[in-house]
Amino acid sequence: MRTAKCSLANWRGFHKNRLPERNIKNKGLAKPMKTPLRFLRFYLVTALLIGAINLSDSLLALININSSIFSLVLMILSFLFFFFNILSITIFHHQKVARIAYFLPVYYIASYVIFFILSSILIFRTVQPIVWNILIGVGIATSLFEMIFSTYLLRKFSRSSETQPAANYRPSL
Repeated sequence: MRTAKCSLANWRGFHKNRLPERNIKNKGLAKPMKTPLRFLRFYLVTALLIGAINLSDSLLALININSSIFSLVLMILSFLFFFFNILSITIFHHQKVARIAYFLPVYYIASYVIFFILSSILIFRTVQPIVWNILIGVGIATSLFEMIFSTYLLRKFSRSSETQPAANYRPSL
């Protein structure tokens, strides 16, 4: 029969990156694994694709090629990606991902809200074509930034996951 003192002694050797010392049979499980960054990589590849789609939309608008079907698909995709970014922030927090990874989801949420408000205001007013050209230029610049930053983070986290063990590794028993 176990006593409180015995079970307390067993947990005294417990550290967040390894199993309790009493569990010697699972010695192979006690080694930290490489960081599980699957969701982060999936998110960054998705952000890269969204940036490419937005870039193509801005370039098509620049040369006056408008497709209502493409615009509708892009609007639905943007709406879904907005909520995916909110979900991504919670998953990044749960997985304790590096803080730099939070930048893109927060940036996407803020930019979508700003562009939605701006387009809602401008759609009901008569504006000069130069304003639309400026907005298209801003769209191209932001799409390029999203793609470059996503690529940078993909490279950064692919290198760091190869060399560093997981900081928050907790083996499942």
